[in-house]
Amino acid sequence: ARAALDDTEHFARTRALNDKMLPYLRKELGRRGIESTNSVGNFVLARFPTEAKRTAAAALGFIKSRGLILRDMTPYALPEHLRITIGREEDMQALLTALDQFLDQA
Repeated sequence: ARAALDDTEHFARTRALNDKMLPYLRKELGRRGIESTNSVGNFVLARFPTEAKRTAAAALGFIKSRGLILRDMTPYALPEHLRITIGREEDMQALLTALDQFLDQA
């Protein structure tokens, strides 16, 4: 734990990545009609429609089948939301590709 706290270079890289990818992800979700929370952390809450085939639960299952992990927010009384952690650019691109595939088939 001490080494992690002392690794200021890693912290700076991680923060720079988050500062870049967080607004990018929010913009791309919005372009797809998915609302997301304004966040200063390393994740967003994406709000999915309640339409039968486009729900958060349906998206979670589809995206999970593509090898990506999002967090179901139902235990927090937010069944229409998924928590998306900010990751590397290629991870966010993989998520958006899977999301596009989900939305196209829904």
